[in-house]
Amino acid sequence: MPEKKSSGMEDAQPAAAQPPAATPCDPAPAAPPPLLNLFLGHARAVMIVCASAKTIPANLARTLEELGVSGVPFQQAIRTAVKAAGYTLGPEDVPGAPGTRLIQVVTIIQNARRSA
Repeated sequence: MPEKKSSGMEDAQPAAAQPPAATPCDPAPAAPPPLLNLFLGHARAVMIVCASAKTIPANLARTLEELGVSGVPFQQAIRTAVKAAGYTLGPEDVPGAPGTRLIQVVTIIQNARRSA
């Protein structure tokens, strides 16, 4: 079989089949911060509450009294951890009564707002 000589034109695609040239586009407007960053959130709240009570998430239904946790140091630990994470709580936001369930504290602090 005789060898075919290539003219280089066989590999060229017609102009219509080639993708359009990239054109610079206007930059997108700045997006607002995600809502997840405006509030502490459930997962962080669980971690903070469990660390402050020195327990695991399986004990969230238990009360401070059942876990042998003292209210005032628990409240201070919660406030310190929330502040360290960059969020704010009001002075009376963290309950510390012996009958307080850990999940109640999670529900309250997960709505802590990001500090300005």
